[in-house]
Amino acid sequence: MKISNTFGMALVSAFLIAAAPLPNNNAAHAQTASFETVTIAPYQESNIAEYVSATHLAYIASDRSAINQDVEDGLSTLAQTLNERTSINPPGVVQLNLATDDLSLFPLIYWPITFGADDVSDDEYTKLRNYVRSGGLLVMDRFDGDFAPGGDSEMNAILARLNTGALQPINYTHPIAQSHYLVLPDDDQLPEGELWVQRQSTRNVGAVEMVSSVIVTSGGWARSWGAIDVPSQSREQEISLRVGVNMLSYALNGHLKQDSSYQPYIQERLENLMP
Repeated sequence: MKISNTFGMALVSAFLIAAAPLPNNNAAHAQTASFETVTIAPYQESNIAEYVSATHLAYIASDRSAINQDVEDGLSTLAQTLNERTSINPPGVVQLNLATDDLSLFPLIYWPITFGADDVSDDEYTKLRNYVRSGGLLVMDRFDGDFAPGGDSEMNAILARLNTGALQPINYTHPIAQSHYLVLPDDDQLPEGELWVQRQSTRNVGAVEMVSSVIVTSGGWARSWGAIDVPSQSREQEISLRVGVNMLSYALNGHLKQDSSYQPYIQERLENLMP
């Protein structure tokens, strides 16, 4: 895909925000003040038209109600942040039943995975594989522990069933670090070992753009988004929200950020931010 320089600059200006200083407490409070405007509800077939017409955040429900509550709090805060800082305006968070609900309606699905997680059937793994192969971005979070490729037999078994292939750590050169906020090489917003991504592959049948369809992390990112395990309005929460914003922006526009037409503008922005 080729994009003219003029169009490329316009899109970069529209979607990228430089790694701006972290907001003070008053600014952070203003950004989360209208949290209650985001709706939270289980998937309903009668709402399909609404899911299609507006981007909703979604997650795969756990059998543990406390985890579902943490995820809903975190995704609601992330949705409100997207509403206030970007042109992406998620009106709500949808709880998904992996066995019965249509995954294809959601560009990004967050999946909290716990030790001794519910058994996932063959049909459900087929749904997940079809989801990522057809363009969805699956964020798999080892919710109650740490993850490293090769070091977690239960998680590695799940990844094998999804046919994710090899994983690589996300660093500042990956489009996820450039899809909205720019992350500097010496920044701490993408700590090594905390975010892993499927090696870039074609998500859409017949597409030439190479983007990753699976992100693997650990420790419960939703808890950071919702300030459950970090102080509210803190640097830690702000960093986690920025990464969450980048995740959804990448799910919607990831292939655009990898087009060679963008690289001069991204590189220029990065160089201007370097000391």
